[in-house]
Amino acid sequence: MSLGGVEEKFEGLIADAMMRDHVPGLSLAVVKDGKVVYARGFGARRFKDNAPATPNTLYGVGSCAKSFTALAIMQLTEQGKLSVHDPVKERALSEKQRFLTCFCKEKL
Repeated sequence: MSLGGVEEKFEGLIADAMMRDHVPGLSLAVVKDGKVVYARGFGARRFKDNAPATPNTLYGVGSCAKSFTALAIMQLTEQGKLSVHDPVKERALSEKQRFLTCFCKEKL
């Protein structure tokens, strides 16, 4: 995988940023036209044994997913595709699941 000869400079920038921001490890991929053109792990994925980060390292995202979800909801709201006042169950469930939920509530 190649970045057209700029790998050395690019990797230097990554290393500098990791040092500056105290990032122990990361994995990075560059995608062009739907294809991965560069993938590499930098630093360590685990402190205990200094295991190296690889392009395939899985990282726990913790609560970061909440921020991404909130951003996506606000973008969809700006596009008029949903409202922040919509009940979650109407957006999270399929039509069949909503029908079954209503049916079960009526029968119970």
